[in-house]
Amino acid sequence: GKKMKFSDINLNLMLKFKKSFFHSDIGKAKKSNNSFNTYINTIKAIYNDAYENGVVFDKFPVSKKLRMKKTRTQWTQATPEMFLEAIEKVDTLRQWESLAMWLLSFCCRGLYWGDFTTMEQANVKDNDLYNTWCSDDNIYILHNRHKTKDTDNDQMLIKINKYPALQLFRYVKFSFAKRMFKTRPDIVPDINDWLSIFKYDLNADITTHRDITNSYQKGLREVWGIPLDNARKTFNNVAGECQISSKLCDLLIGHRPDSALNMMSYTNHQTSEYAKQIEDAHNLVLKTFKVGKLADKLIDRLQELSEIKSKKIPLWITRSSAKLDSEKNVLYYIDSDKYNREKEIEDTGFSEYFKNENEHINKLESKEYNLSYNR
Repeated sequence: GKKMKFSDINLNLMLKFKKSFFHSDIGKAKKSNNSFNTYINTIKAIYNDAYENGVVFDKFPVSKKLRMKKTRTQWTQATPEMFLEAIEKVDTLRQWESLAMWLLSFCCRGLYWGDFTTMEQANVKDNDLYNTWCSDDNIYILHNRHKTKDTDNDQMLIKINKYPALQLFRYVKFSFAKRMFKTRPDIVPDINDWLSIFKYDLNADITTHRDITNSYQKGLREVWGIPLDNARKTFNNVAGECQISSKLCDLLIGHRPDSALNMMSYTNHQTSEYAKQIEDAHNLVLKTFKVGKLADKLIDRLQELSEIKSKKIPLWITRSSAKLDSEKNVLYYIDSDKYNREKEIEDTGFSEYFKNENEHINKLESKEYNLSYNR
């Protein structure tokens, strides 16, 4: 695009931008008022940062004429039945991975896709909010949402259940490695990074993030037409349907539930009782949406595709860790005359990826994985 000087930005120019935004043939045919306001807010933030640093000497030109009235975003809530129908349409590894990422986002309380590039595992024993009432037989993610990382919002401590969330992390990780390791090994994390699916800096490598996101968007459109961020909206809506309070709904998805003044001076959500309420609400939403049964069907579909030679989907994606299901069954895969995992890894050209695999990675025992991840 054309370079501009800060001195070029004035109210007249911004009003021209507003007119061209809604009448241009570029982009969507029907432009959103909310999208336009987002562009204005972004330009304003950059301009005012320049003002704060003495680059310009006037604040961003503000006028009521510039703003558009906010409009309610129309969207369709996903249902378990819709997800099951989508699974039946899955025909490629990319489509499967896209659906799995949607379900994983839902399981993680509606995390955005960018959030999966910035996560850190936490040990329950080190957290005073949880160790008063939780055992350490769980994985938790200590997380600042990437959209609010520079604000004073509380960190989210998100429980990762052994099933289906942890199982999905493993399968998606291997699926992504299968698709990317030979062409972009730089964005594939180490095999022993349990909760790390991608390896790139979201802020420094915008192109890679955009390409991956667009790939998932396309995969979802092909099987059910539900966009990526719908997982977050659906999670929040299901929480409301479960009669969870609006305050807890906000805390579940990492929103600030009170005014800035209350958050700073009067309200403290960092207590053990709040933590317990949040976790109980999280578990209720997962149960209501039947995520275990959905994961069962999704993983079964991946295994079905793996049996079709023309799909070229290796069995080591699902046979590189113990298989769990919603009935709490555990299946350990053992090499036999019919299947040899090491041989398949070698035959498919992934020996380099698996060469440093830790033996304990297959066992899914919390006492071993609880402290295994530390980015």
